[in-house]
Amino acid sequence: MLNAKREPSCFAGTDIAVLPGSAMKSILGGKSPSIVDMPLLLGELNKMLHIVKRPGVWTCLALLAVAAPGWAAVVWDNGVSDKQNYGDISSFAVADDFAFTQPTTITGIRFWAFVAAGDLKTSTDFNGTVGWAFHEDEGGRPGAVVASGLDKTPGLTRDGTNSTNGYEYILGVDIATDVTLDPGAYWLQLREGEINSPFDGSRTFWSLSVNRQGASVRGDSRIDPNEQAPLNWDIEFNGDFAFRLEGSVIPEPGTLVLLGLGGLMFWRGRWGAGRND
Repeated sequence: MLNAKREPSCFAGTDIAVLPGSAMKSILGGKSPSIVDMPLLLGELNKMLHIVKRPGVWTCLALLAVAAPGWAAVVWDNGVSDKQNYGDISSFAVADDFAFTQPTTITGIRFWAFVAAGDLKTSTDFNGTVGWAFHEDEGGRPGAVVASGLDKTPGLTRDGTNSTNGYEYILGVDIATDVTLDPGAYWLQLREGEINSPFDGSRTFWSLSVNRQGASVRGDSRIDPNEQAPLNWDIEFNGDFAFRLEGSVIPEPGTLVLLGLGGLMFWRGRWGAGRND
């Protein structure tokens, strides 16, 4: 049974509903909510609380939803797969750079990958887990680890066939404890299995991106042949990898008010049109 609670209203004579993040994920089948899910979530709130559909209620809900943290969006897009080039994330340490201009919370990673032969979803060349790490930038190469983790059940969405070999997938990696990074340049390291784990003989490949971008001067990725203890990252890979970071940008003071007003006008226009109740 999903629970929602009532809170004092920002509009006299009405009350509003607060839907916890766990309940939102349950409604959406386990995925983090995004702004496009708002109509579904508001509808569920209405059914659970039997809210009288007065304009004040809907505008309060919209303002909360727009301003609340946790609405997953793409906060960095390194491009989609080029369908032909790749880097080995089973036997090498592999990382690519990115940058933020505002404090940003990361909740998930999406990247393109395939295996040496066959279907990644069923192949023994993929052990079913993905390790991740965010590094500080140290002179155009990965530095100290800021945060790291392991997703033992990444999402697998088939994305056609890689022209080099095998079926390509978009892997969805959930970051169990959200990571917040200050403005600056960073590196994302991905690995089949635990970060710094020894090579197990399997072959999983991270696809290269159609774009060539990044935070470093050259905009290229880095590889270290010492997969268990990468230190130098001396190999500069000729290209960038295909990935996206999901999360939310932490707005500067005053930004929430502007977002709230925009949401208020939008939702009053949508839900209040032609209504007299």
